[in-house]
Amino acid sequence: MKQKLGTVYTITRGGLITVRLGNIRNPPRLGLKVYSNQPGKPIGRLIDIIGPVESPFAVVKLEAGASISIGDPLYIEPPTRRNRRSRHSRRRKPGKPGPTRSKKPGKPPRKTRNKRKPK
Repeated sequence: MKQKLGTVYTITRGGLITVRLGNIRNPPRLGLKVYSNQPGKPIGRLIDIIGPVESPFAVVKLEAGASISIGDPLYIEPPTRRNRRSRHSRRRKPGKPGPTRSKKPGKPPRKTRNKRKPK
């Protein structure tokens, strides 16, 4: 399901376009593919969000051969949510011990108490 990004505001010679963002509650992630009205191939990628918080603009880098004009609506495809666990939440298999520290040979164990030496 595509979500409307906004309308084309300006086009630069360097292949960048500025898009006036529509009513988007949260700014989109950078690097998302941007599509025009025509279904199929993306026309570019979102590379930056600029401007004031009340009326932000998006900067899109156009793909080679993409054609667009001022006032055209643009859309993004939001990424799908994946159910990922963080690497710290991995569970160990029962019966297997966790990683242990190996003691270096030749060194005496560290003293845990900090006692003062008598003078």
